[in-house]
Amino acid sequence: MRRTPCGADVMMSSGESGSGSGYGSLDNVSDSSGVSRASGRSKRRRYFGGRGSGREGERSDLTSSNSSLSSACSHRASSSTINSQNPPVFPPLPASGHKSQIPGPSVGVSYDIHNRPISVNTFGSVMPDVTSEVDLATTSETDVEDRNRNKNYEPNILERALERTICYHPRYNKKPTKLNIVLMCLVTILSNAGILISSPIYTTSMTRAGGDEMVALLSLAAVMPVPLVLLSLLLRHAYDKTITLRPSASTILYAVMGVCFALRYNMGVFASLPSHTHQDLQPAISAAGIPFIIVVAWCVLRKGISFRRLACCAAVLAGVFVCVEPRIWSVEGSSGDDLFPHDRLVSKICWPAMFGASYLPWAIFVASSEREIKKNVIHSFSLATSGMLSGCVFIVALFGTDFIPWYGNVDNLADFWDKLKEGFLCNFSYKPECENCLIKLVALSSSIVCHTVFSLLLVSATEGSVFSTLVGAMAAPVVAAFWSLFDYDYSTDSIKWNPTWSHSVAFTIASFCLVFPATLAYAIFYVKDLKAKNREKKGYSDVSSSEFDWEWD
Repeated sequence: MRRTPCGADVMMSSGESGSGSGYGSLDNVSDSSGVSRASGRSKRRRYFGGRGSGREGERSDLTSSNSSLSSACSHRASSSTINSQNPPVFPPLPASGHKSQIPGPSVGVSYDIHNRPISVNTFGSVMPDVTSEVDLATTSETDVEDRNRNKNYEPNILERALERTICYHPRYNKKPTKLNIVLMCLVTILSNAGILISSPIYTTSMTRAGGDEMVALLSLAAVMPVPLVLLSLLLRHAYDKTITLRPSASTILYAVMGVCFALRYNMGVFASLPSHTHQDLQPAISAAGIPFIIVVAWCVLRKGISFRRLACCAAVLAGVFVCVEPRIWSVEGSSGDDLFPHDRLVSKICWPAMFGASYLPWAIFVASSEREIKKNVIHSFSLATSGMLSGCVFIVALFGTDFIPWYGNVDNLADFWDKLKEGFLCNFSYKPECENCLIKLVALSSSIVCHTVFSLLLVSATEGSVFSTLVGAMAAPVVAAFWSLFDYDYSTDSIKWNPTWSHSVAFTIASFCLVFPATLAYAIFYVKDLKAKNREKKGYSDVSSSEFDWEWD
């Protein structure tokens, strides 16, 4: 029995009664005159655990439940006068050390298995009633670990409610460790390097097999959803029950992410053909995403950047540029091919510029995702999966770009259909003249999926989109090191081990020595800036934050 602030008695069911779900429910509302009302246990149960008939029905059920409680409170106020000598009695406070278990006397509150109050608002969302940071700080992580180890785990009533709403509480997030963040960075770097290596090779093979760049894009759109769905189902059943393919964000956000994803790879794949943009230039031009993400993050997120972090970004750009210097100055050990193979000046400028401009939609994609992730209402993996699935739809919708003069390669639908048939036959059947297009397609699609997923995981686990982009830029020295160890012959479609130890290798090492410390310094400076900002909010004087590390959790 609990008493609301208005004086009505509220019966709360204990964790041992009922269906055994471990969650309290609002069973009965009564006043001193004997008036009682059912609080709609079936409605609340239908809202939390049942299939329901939609969000509107859930809201109406919850509103009716709240209205019954408010009517009981009003009846209490009208039928009797509150005696000042008999104030409402609240349950006694627990002993010290159990601060997170203090139940607040609020209307429409049920309790979980840890006696934590769970508020249900009238907008159809489950909002944990966290009154202080101690609730999250003292929450034991063994519950989450036991849940993830249990293969036969069934989601409880609160988790089912969370899956049916847009609310996502951090208690059910697995906090990434430092090792997790390091692994995310490694996968992001290697997958971005895989895109820069496999994209020009695959587009060249597809063009020689009878297709074109648009056929390569349509093949990617046909292949990528399969591993995405399988990976989501695997992680949901083996790692985290909160991962879902159900759309949880707004339709406009998914449309923006899909268009940006499609534009990024439409422009990037068309411009990545070696006859358009030399493969040695592509890692350096990919660093254009750094200034793009800084500007877009300020416009979309209103997130500024300090001078020292801006200097770190400039150092990363300089380190990426060092990778290309052997090719620009024809240093010993570099390839003797022309970096700009076109005869026309317009093509020499426009295609590399097109490749660099493809990272502007990517910056919008990542910044929009960060804006949604920082609201803490959706899992970053689920958002990345839904964004890529939406992007595959828009890749197919942009097939008309193949008809644009100078940009595309076909003039009519018959020509487009012939290229599409030849390309899909090479991708999904064995033909000796197809140059193993299927293997290259799998390599490129896997790199795109891993890069997108782990970039957004980095966004949720670290500073945000700027740091994720800096980590992706570290792929430039990795690609340069790869081509120092291997040699690919486009004429014969053969790759072989051919390490070259020359002066150009020194530029690759120097590039890595610039990019890696600058990225690490960016992360350190972000933490220091965050501490300084936190101290300003607390009203402390402007002193070095390193002296007050104990104040930061």
